[in-house]
Amino acid sequence: VVSTQSTGDFSDSYNNLSRKVVWGFQYVLTNFDFTFCVKVDEDSFLNMAYLAAHLTQVEPLTLPNFYAGKPRQGDLKVPKHGKFKVDHWENDEIDVFVEYNLGGGYILTQESMSKILSVHKAEAIEVIAWED
Repeated sequence: VVSTQSTGDFSDSYNNLSRKVVWGFQYVLTNFDFTFCVKVDEDSFLNMAYLAAHLTQVEPLTLPNFYAGKPRQGDLKVPKHGKFKVDHWENDEIDVFVEYNLGGGYILTQESMSKILSVHKAEAIEVIAWED
């Protein structure tokens, strides 16, 4: 059983990946003071020394909107049938997702993570089962 989003108490399932990421963002923002946050899949490997060396070169003016990762261009069809179908889609005439960030790994700053959550809350964005 999945309880409220604010507790982070979710059953571990594919359909809850997006909820877990949103909850993770909320948890990190509430409990840590940070410049960069790296999100990677559990089967990923990071060369932290290499990553840290490159992040120290990021221009401070870019930090409020900083994102590093791999965006997926709007070429992925919205699945309307089968295992990965999206039940609720705000515009059935649109048959591809807009550009989004692949979830295998990305880096956000505290400011950019806050902005993502504020848009998520302000626009009451429905969380769909499509995290990466």
